[in-house]
Amino acid sequence: MGFEVVALICWFKLQDMRDKLVVESTRSLLRIEEKNIRKLKKIWLEKTLGIPSSKFLGLARDIDDLLNLEERNKSPFSLDAQRFLSLIFTMESKNRILAMFMGACAAIIGLSISAGASVENLFSFVEGESINSILSVIFISSVFLMLTSLVFWYLILVFATVIGSAFDRLDGLNSSSNRRVKTFINQLVVLHELPKGRVNVLNRVAEGI
Repeated sequence: MGFEVVALICWFKLQDMRDKLVVESTRSLLRIEEKNIRKLKKIWLEKTLGIPSSKFLGLARDIDDLLNLEERNKSPFSLDAQRFLSLIFTMESKNRILAMFMGACAAIIGLSISAGASVENLFSFVEGESINSILSVIFISSVFLMLTSLVFWYLILVFATVIGSAFDRLDGLNSSSNRRVKTFINQLVVLHELPKGRVNVLNRVAEGI
């Protein structure tokens, strides 16, 4: 658990260092004194794309439509990072993996029963233990499993990023990273702002009179 906590702290520290580098480089590029990374992103996107933040959502929808159109008409002979990773794991395979896991659990239980195990073994495991000690074991085990899942999830993200970068280098100028495009769409949606309503001051004054 200590190793997992250190690994997660290092991960978040690296993210914080990355954000600070982004802020410094963007401030130097835009020549402004703003320090909020969200505002800097919005300003940079507005200057780069040449559209106000109120139109980010429309652009995000157009890009998403282009991605879906490209995916439906992709050549069956093309091999990119997404297809390579789908050979290892896909979201549709979760049910099969769950079924295999349940089958393995059933096999272990069957072998345990054939070896003479019974419910009395479970009772003897907690016999003489207090409620507090049992709850402590359950809590520590839950925290351990949660930290383990987080560490493995970040390792998978790093692994997928490395593979995607390798395929991008192989494709050269023709490369198109779905991961980067989805990140770009996410930023457009997050930084989108609704157009501000205009209030007619003369009408309000007239109504007041």
